Amino acid sequence: MASNSLAHEQKILATRDREMIPTGLIIACVVLALSSLALVSYAQYTDAPNVGQPDVAAVTNERMLTLEGSRNGSVIVTDVATGRTASFASNESGFVSVITRGLERKRMIADVEGNPPVRIVEFENGRLALQDPASGWETELAFFGQTNRDAFAQFLR
Repeated sequence: MASNSLAHEQKILATRDREMIPTGLIIACVVLALSSLALVSYAQYTDAPNVGQPDVAAVTNERMLTLEGSRNGSVIVTDVATGRTASFASNESGFVSVITRGLERKRMIADVEGNPPVRIVEFENGRLALQDPASGWETELAFFGQTNRDAFAQFLR
């Protein structure tokens, strides 16, 4: 009797284990991957324009800054031209600290030594970007919302 119940439990477990990932889900994942490949191949073959890139515009204002972050999240921003500094404590640095950490990471990957200045660039069409000539990294600051854009726009005044 005990061997019957053990065999029955093993059969139930074998059935359950076989159905842990439903076959329909696997098929859907394969169809999604192949569809993505087909769409990208079609776009490349037909020379479709890149639509996810920001519009090209003339530079209206720019400033060279150094961003110096600390482990506790505080950031010191220095204007290279004037030497003026702005200090942000860890509880008020917010987005500036996030961008500084991203910059430090990109520079580490690119083997950039020291802390060379970055450019804050405002374009004619309202775009605001941070560009790092040392690592080649650029990020569109307006994409993170108006409040975060304003955190860097203040350095252009």
